[in-house]
Amino acid sequence: MGELDENVLSRVTLKCMDALMQINRDFDLMYLPNQNHYSSGHGYATRQVLDYFVRCLMGAPPPPPQ
Repeated sequence: MGELDENVLSRVTLKCMDALMQINRDFDLMYLPNQNHYSSGHGYATRQVLDYFVRCLMGAPPPPPQ
């Protein structure tokens, strides 16, 4: 989620996080400062998303950052 997201307000995301914590549910969130909803050009975000898929779907450690 980007801090400047025009589709989902930060307060709504925080409210959702609070609700998930209240019912003891695990969740993953990446909060990107100064980014909007479509932060695909951000190298760090792209690497984190790809690493997440490698870890969670393949069950393998992601390659080290270059």
